[in-house]
Amino acid sequence: MRDGHCVRDVKDEDSRMEPYVQLLAEHERYLSGYVYGMIPNSADAEDVLQDIKMALWREFEKFELGSNFGAWSRKVAFHRVMAFRKKKAIEGKRLIFSDACMEYLESQEVPTVGQVDGMSRRLSACIAKMKGVQRELIRLRYKEEFSIEEIAMKTGKTVAAAYRALSRSRLSLRECLNQGGRDEG
Repeated sequence: MRDGHCVRDVKDEDSRMEPYVQLLAEHERYLSGYVYGMIPNSADAEDVLQDIKMALWREFEKFELGSNFGAWSRKVAFHRVMAFRKKKAIEGKRLIFSDACMEYLESQEVPTVGQVDGMSRRLSACIAKMKGVQRELIRLRYKEEFSIEEIAMKTGKTVAAAYRALSRSRLSLRECLNQGGRDEG
C-alpha cells in the first residue's frame, strides 16, 4: 500500500502470467479442436473458446504447475460447453447432441497435443498431394464451409456431380491418411 492506495504487484502478476500463456499456447490448437468438435456453429464455438480462455486465466491459481494442463483445461472447457448448451436450451435452440452423449464424449480418451500435431501434419501432407481440383473441393467444403449446393454453383457442376466429386476427394484423403501420409513409391 502506497499513500493509502493499493498498488498491484505487476512483477508478481507477470510471473504468474508467463506459465499460463506458455501452457495455453502449447494447448491452444488442442483446446480449439475440442471446443469446435463439441459446438458445431463456428461463431458460437469461438465465443465459448474465448470464455474458456478467460475462465482458465481466472482459475489458473488452482492449477498445479507440472500437472496435466491439457486434462485440466479440457475439464474447464467441458463445463463451459455444458453451460453454453444449457443457455441455448433455455433460449429454445435445438441441440444436436444430448447431454448424455456429451458426457460420453467427454469420458473418451482424447489424443495428446503431440498426437494432434502429428495428425495435423499428416493431413496437410495428404492435402498437398491431392490433385488441384480435389484439393479445391476439400478447401471449399472444410475451410470455407461451403454447402454442397454452394460448391456446385462455384464449380459449375450439378449438386449430384459436386457431391460425387467431393466424396471421391474425401475417399482419396482418407486413403492417404490410412497410409500415414506416406508416398506410395
